[in-house]
Amino acid sequence: MERKVQKAKGKLKSTVVDIPIVTEDIRLSALLKLCGIAETGGAANEMVRSGDVRIDGEVCTVRGKHVQPGALVSVSGSFFRVVRAQ
Repeated sequence: MERKVQKAKGKLKSTVVDIPIVTEDIRLSALLKLCGIAETGGAANEMVRSGDVRIDGEVCTVRGKHVQPGALVSVSGSFFRVVRAQ
């Protein structure tokens, strides 16, 4: 499911793509691969190390970070919300 998000002070509207998971959480590198943002785990880890990834608006540089449903992950202007699969 896709939703529109609008920045508080800007005119930019972005689409948030829901990423369903069946587990309690997902490692950030696995999420980036699942979203199609990173082709490999190494590429995902490099994005995290370089500070390109935000979770709920805060830069995340923790490679092994576990992300729970409800979290909003953003990378290079793309937004993904982790949701529990139905």
